[in-house]
Amino acid sequence: MFTRSKEYLDLYFQEQERQNRLDKLNESVINEDNQAKNDEYQNIYEQQMANRNKTMKAAKIKQEIKKALLFECIYNVYKESISLIGKDYTHENMMKSFVNDFIEENGVEKLLLDFKMKSYMLSEFSRLVNKYTDIICEKSNIENPDNFSIPPEVKANFYDELDMEDCEQASQMIKMRVSAAIEDFLSDNMSTKAEIKEIITQSQEKINTTKNEELKEFYEIQAKRKIAEARENKPKSIFETMVFNVAKSCVVNEDMKKVYMKDNRLDMDKIVETCTIMYTLLETVNTCKMVNVDESYIRKVLDNLK
Repeated sequence: MFTRSKEYLDLYFQEQERQNRLDKLNESVINEDNQAKNDEYQNIYEQQMANRNKTMKAAKIKQEIKKALLFECIYNVYKESISLIGKDYTHENMMKSFVNDFIEENGVEKLLLDFKMKSYMLSEFSRLVNKYTDIICEKSNIENPDNFSIPPEVKANFYDELDMEDCEQASQMIKMRVSAAIEDFLSDNMSTKAEIKEIITQSQEKINTTKNEELKEFYEIQAKRKIAEARENKPKSIFETMVFNVAKSCVVNEDMKKVYMKDNRLDMDKIVETCTIMYTLLETVNTCKMVNVDESYIRKVLDNLK
């Protein structure tokens, strides 16, 4: 009986061992199958991510193309509106920086959408930007940034279409408005100087006609007050406020001092030049109705110069 039981046990253990071997073999096969599937899923995922990254890069390049074309449209009008004598690279870099800032602040897509409904010239800007963005993307290797280039004939065609009579007329109108603003500023400045000179002359005459020291001190204080009122309290134009705010910033900002101070004095010619460039862009945006240049917009521009 015990011998037979032992045989049964041996057979049982042999079967268990065989089953264990089968289980291990099945597990190995399953693991290999799972690994193959995981590898396949990983390859699919990596391919999807590569395609997604490729699509995102292409979309980013397309957006950069659109922004660059919009920049050229705005800059084309702006640069022809500047009336500075002897424009140099500093002026050009400053102008380009201001246009880029304007586009960044307002957004490429929003500007293009708004332009469609503003005027013929702006609607043409929107049409040209979208048209040539599609042409460039179609004819250039947009999916391979390292080999991306814009065909010369596409550039030439874009600038040919951008050369519109409306742009020239807008630039001339902007130039006239800027010149008028500068002339008013210079005239007001001369008038203020003459007023201050007259205050000083009258005060000095009063001081010279009295020996009373208290009266002399009173006349001096009175003259200083009148001079301060002549400078501060009279209404200022937008251009004059720009000049005033930039000059004020130059006194407290060390970086601006390096640029706009000369022999420990404010270089007013350079300050007026800079303000002319800024004001011309403001007048470009206003005259062409690119955005709504209302009191709030102007106040924000002026506050940024402080």
